[in-house]
Amino acid sequence: MTLLGAVKPLHVDDPFYYEHATQIAANALDPFGHEVFWRQWPKPGIESLAPPVVTHWWALAIRLFGERPWAWKLWMLPFSVLLAYSLESLFRRYARGLEVSLLCMVLVSPTVLPSLNLMIDVPELALSLAALVIFMRSVDARCAGRAAVAGLVAGLAMQTKYTALLVPWTMLLYALSVNIRRVALWLITVVVAASIFIAWEQWTSWRYGHGQFLWHLQYGFPEKWGMPRMTTSLVMMLGGLAAPTALLGLVGLGCERTVVHAATAALVVLYLLVIAAPVEHLVFALSGLGVAVVMLLVVCRLCWPFRVRRWRSGRWRADRREWFLVAWLMLLVVGYFVLSPFGAARRLLAISVVMTILPGRLASLRRRAHPGGAIWPAVAASTLLGMLYYTVDLTEALALKSGAQAAARKIRQQHRDATIWFVGHWGFQYYAEQARMKPVIPDHTTLRRGDWLVHPLRIHRPYITLIPDAVETVDKLVIEPIVPIGTLPHYYGGETPLAHLDRPLLEVMVYRMTADVEAVTFWSAERVVQWALRHSGGTLQRAAPALARALSSENPETRRWATYCLARIGPAADSAIPALVGMLRDESPDCVQAAGWALAHIQPTALTGALQHDDARVREGAARALGSMGPRARTARRALRRALDDPDEGVRRAAVEALEQIDAVSGPQSP
Repeated sequence: MTLLGAVKPLHVDDPFYYEHATQIAANALDPFGHEVFWRQWPKPGIESLAPPVVTHWWALAIRLFGERPWAWKLWMLPFSVLLAYSLESLFRRYARGLEVSLLCMVLVSPTVLPSLNLMIDVPELALSLAALVIFMRSVDARCAGRAAVAGLVAGLAMQTKYTALLVPWTMLLYALSVNIRRVALWLITVVVAASIFIAWEQWTSWRYGHGQFLWHLQYGFPEKWGMPRMTTSLVMMLGGLAAPTALLGLVGLGCERTVVHAATAALVVLYLLVIAAPVEHLVFALSGLGVAVVMLLVVCRLCWPFRVRRWRSGRWRADRREWFLVAWLMLLVVGYFVLSPFGAARRLLAISVVMTILPGRLASLRRRAHPGGAIWPAVAASTLLGMLYYTVDLTEALALKSGAQAAARKIRQQHRDATIWFVGHWGFQYYAEQARMKPVIPDHTTLRRGDWLVHPLRIHRPYITLIPDAVETVDKLVIEPIVPIGTLPHYYGGETPLAHLDRPLLEVMVYRMTADVEAVTFWSAERVVQWALRHSGGTLQRAAPALARALSSENPETRRWATYCLARIGPAADSAIPALVGMLRDESPDCVQAAGWALAHIQPTALTGALQHDDARVREGAARALGSMGPRARTARRALRRALDDPDEGVRRAAVEALEQIDAVSGPQSP
């Protein structure tokens, strides 16, 4: 599993975590003292969602091996071993006799194998399951020491990825399923885990002014999906990724081999349909509903209240293991909706594990009673699907790598010392920077005449617009897919795990600049304001030039909210002062007032200085804005008194009203 992961180039979010790892490798005591360019504008490291465990582990590999991605991938072997150990322990506990088969189903599954990049998801799963296994053994042995060790591992899991916050609640469910007295051991585990988690947050708060978790708890993910789309994604993702567990469920339910083989053949046909035509939404929706039905039947077969007409409390002890598994699955599903900002295959890692344990337990119980039951169709389907997803994902990762390298090589052949810019994230970003390209930052990068621009199409990238007359198309690189299906971006952020491709795997445009031009954001003023309202801090500061342009929008609401966002930025938005001063002549009184407030937050002297502007409408707007500020504008009374002698009547009237508003609130004061 680790060797297969080492073959794959850096992919998807790997470059994002690479930026954090390189910063830690260079300065371990300042892990977030850098900027990360991801999405539209760069953001401070502390405002990026990158908990410390994996990035620190990766930083150690960078110090030991240098720039060798294959060595970094092999360095992740301990997480793979820990995951295998934890899974084997769970399968031995709940599905004895099928440990090896179920282990193959999970480790080489379409959910786990392609996800083993340099991201945080698989390490978090490994640590979370290890913490749970250790806690289970502490409960069985009534050992407080093991409970403390479980808390230590759980704390590391929570600082690997914040979805591990569900682990303590899973432990509580297990403790309650065994004996309510075991809650004391759970309290020990929670105290240790919380101490580790809080200690890191306290240190980062002291070092940077706020903790990383608290920052994201306050501002959240800016583009979170709604409940209907999350539900649709859950069903279709399970239809594409968890179909082998449905085959396992059919075996556990006692279906004839012909039924299992027919279901396996139907699964093959469904994937052939996806390869042949763009029908993945329909195919995975039907498959997902089938998986849900089979899992419901498995739960009904395992849990006694669904098998007897009358509930008998004495059956609880006999069925507590099954009830724990069902409660664990329900907890993970709720956590999916609460903690996940958007649908992705990696959001279902823990869910897929429990969805393997449940039918695995039923198959194990049936196997003891009827030794003839075979689960090889489910194991084969899971392994083959895992290799299919891995191969498709590998080809896309190789395409991004080769696309960046080929573009740089062609340009260097013509101009050895050319200045090459690029747009694009995912693995393309890492290999472009390794090829000595520079990233284009919207509103902050100026491309000079003679510079080159490499622009991959249909991948995650910042949105920029250039003057058509300043750009000359030189070349176009096209990489065709081997099989017309792809995982990007669907597997890592979509409603289906893969999709039919009716286009090339990757297209890279190579341009040359024929004139100096500034790369400005492609977004409309309304889109810029919507983005800015969902961000804060240093992340928001980079949007100041785009917000300054939004002040010229025809929509007064857009102009007003743009001034509000600029006021939130504060002094760092000083480049927007001329635009805000010009807005003091706005026809909307609300916009004039908002511009005054923004100037007061950015540079208070700019507002009083506007009382001497050449444009009388600006002077009048400045006076009205100062008046609306009430006692906060006391320091501007001297400038307002001078405005009483202004040659424009409107300015004089506004100055009188402003002084009256200030004095009415704060009382008369000497000039």
